[in-house]
Amino acid sequence: MKQEYIGDYGELCAARYLRERGVRLIASKYRSRFGEIDLILKDGACLVFVEVKTRSAGMIAPPQEAVDAAKQRRLILTASAYLAEKRIDPPCRFDVIEVFLSRSDAVERIDWLKNAFDAAEIGNI
Repeated sequence: MKQEYIGDYGELCAARYLRERGVRLIASKYRSRFGEIDLILKDGACLVFVEVKTRSAGMIAPPQEAVDAAKQRRLILTASAYLAEKRIDPPCRFDVIEVFLSRSDAVERIDWLKNAFDAAEIGNI
């Protein structure tokens, strides 16, 4: 699979995985001037902002390592823009979904890291 399609493929796989677990998809690829949030979900009363990281076979670093402090800050700012735009203030959390692909581009596994980081540690939303 071409490199430019791997991220989109991982996001589709992650959305399907979450729907199968009863989580409702609200939006995908939400963009603001601060950045993009891959998936926005409703999990019970909680609004969940999800960063999806997809890695092909042979990658050394785990996907979650790509969600560093700078990326977290952009996600928080983008989530704040979403909440302001929608004029809502629900409980929120930030999750990371790791999608691991085999050499044949089949999904080997998906890891759902709930509460992957806390907005209070970076700056409140």
